[in-house]
Amino acid sequence: LEVAVIGAGTSGLVAARHLIHAGLRPTIFEAARTVGGAWTPSSSSNVNGHSTGNHPASKMWNGMSTNLSKYTCRFSDWPWPEDASTFPSVEEMHDY
Repeated sequence: LEVAVIGAGTSGLVAARHLIHAGLRPTIFEAARTVGGAWTPSSSSNVNGHSTGNHPASKMWNGMSTNLSKYTCRFSDWPWPEDASTFPSVEEMHDY
């Protein structure tokens, strides 16, 4: 069974993961040129050498950091790299 997931932010990616584990085939539809949703850096930012564009959900700015540590703000099966900041920046969040 095919299922549509609207948005490739955190919630959309987690939803797609659970749908796959349930035996379904999700297709993710995203308005922006990159995944990340609200954690996409501002339009002047680059991620891995590519412009992130202007994500419609993004309210982030360069240098912004989360107020949650990398120990609590994470996917249960995807740990942060050891060298990640304790309170990751918006760029680190997007890369994660």
